[in-house]
Amino acid sequence: MNDQQVFKELEARFENQREKVEQDLIKDIQSCLFNEISYDIFLKTLKLKDKEFRRKFEDACLLIIESSNIQTKYKCIRTLLLIIAVETLMMDEKHCDFKDWLIAIKGIKGISERNKLLIEIDIKSHSQLKEFISKMYEVYIKYYGITNKLRHFFLTYLDIDSKKKLIKSFSFKKEEINKYVHKCFISKEECFSNPNYDRCYESNGCKLKDPDEVDKILETLVPIIYGYFRSNFVHSGIQGHTADDVSCVYDIYKGKDILVELSYDTLKDIIVKGIKNYYYINIHKS
Repeated sequence: MNDQQVFKELEARFENQREKVEQDLIKDIQSCLFNEISYDIFLKTLKLKDKEFRRKFEDACLLIIESSNIQTKYKCIRTLLLIIAVETLMMDEKHCDFKDWLIAIKGIKGISERNKLLIEIDIKSHSQLKEFISKMYEVYIKYYGITNKLRHFFLTYLDIDSKKKLIKSFSFKKEEINKYVHKCFISKEECFSNPNYDRCYESNGCKLKDPDEVDKILETLVPIIYGYFRSNFVHSGIQGHTADDVSCVYDIYKGKDILVELSYDTLKDIIVKGIKNYYYINIHKS
């Protein structure tokens, strides 16, 4: 047997081992998250996708499972893993940082919008420079910002009840009335009427009765969810707290008072529902 034949045999053996490992992973995912369908169907539908697509989906599912199993005194780690699971699922195969995006000649998203801004450039002051950089960054974030990918997941794959649940789980101090209000707040009279004083009950004029308004509100909330549970801890070591053993948590985020009524279990249930919808839309029916 020559060297080439030996190499091919080793390669085939390695591929068989990798196939076995992946099948075991898929079996774990199916039993934990997708037990409403058989393992054979789950495996078959996943195998129709390319390896990179499967890897992202499998990694995201395993992060969700691990978030429940991990033993840590930092409860925020479990929530962090849930956010990273969504981030993993929605991540492009090829990421491009801002510096490389600015100087790239081809092969990037948003190149026509970037080039249009470059053609229109007319900088004669520091304020104009700041405005130009801000516009360029907005275009970059539109295509490569992770919060936009999280927005897409939450808006596309969550049902209306899950979206409302997220919106109602975060309140922000409104100094004028000295109360914590949701992002959908209209007025004290409209939102805080008896018999549900200080609680959201979706009155006739409530924005949450309109699915389009729900999406608009959730769009503004996603960066806060991402920043509070993920970026704050990863970049600054500041924990984002969930209301697991208490009804709510009072905290400060970016210098502002917030009230969090979201538990880890609730967030996990919401994200698992989203992952399931992702599977049935992009994998099972394809």
